[in-house]
Amino acid sequence: MIRWPHTMLLILTLLGMGGGLLEEACAQVLVYEMSFEKERGFNSSGFTGGYAVLPAGESSESSGSFIFTVDADGEKAYVEAADAASYFLLITDERERKRVVQASITAGDVTGGYVAAGAENTSVQLRLALAEVKVRLARKLEGRVVSSSSATNADNAALVGHALIQDWVLRFRKRLTQSVNRQASDVAAAVALLTAQLEAKGFSAN
Repeated sequence: MIRWPHTMLLILTLLGMGGGLLEEACAQVLVYEMSFEKERGFNSSGFTGGYAVLPAGESSESSGSFIFTVDADGEKAYVEAADAASYFLLITDERERKRVVQASITAGDVTGGYVAAGAENTSVQLRLALAEVKVRLARKLEGRVVSSSSATNADNAALVGHALIQDWVLRFRKRLTQSVNRQASDVAAAVALLTAQLEAKGFSAN
């Protein structure tokens, strides 16, 4: 049986959302495939994969969605986290452009967060209603997932608390991005398309 991370309840809320982030007028999306590696921790198993669906464009900050997957011990499941990804441009004092994805975890007394960053080092052509545009992006984002809780496990009283640390890698998928944009008009529609593909591969919604 899958021991879903964060005591079976995962609620991702954006860091620094305020009154809501800017939405991209182009409504096109970027699709990153996620992997979770080098898991360290106690009393918690993390996700194994999934997708980040992010708005394409040049806004300094915008919001996207995650689809987290677990494929382990004969079970295949996914969890959606709509509007949970904060995606923004970072410019260093040396004028280097980087892209950052982040989210925070709130689930009862669980605390933690997701942060990944990568150099803006490639681009993709996306067709809009009236023209094609070139969108700059990071080919790969790398970072960490951390979470912890002092609570007793609801399914096993012998387990008290949890701590989880994972390396988090997001790789841009150009062909998948172009395919999704031909069929979906925004982030929500892209997520629906990707979850349908996962279900066709035997994954079930958690």
